[in-house]
Amino acid sequence: METRENREKTRDEHEKDPEIGNVCFHEIGVLIRNVYFGSVVYILIRQFTN
Repeated sequence: METRENREKTRDEHEKDPEIGNVCFHEIGVLIRNVYFGSVVYILIRQFTN
């Protein structure tokens, strides 16, 4: 039977490595989203102002 301490320890071990990857992935995703939305807004503004 798994104790709570063991479960938390294994969970912590599992979370340590992927967490770094998730943070990097999230940052890259946010960056791509910002660039994408920025360019879309820029194109829309260019179309409406011309």
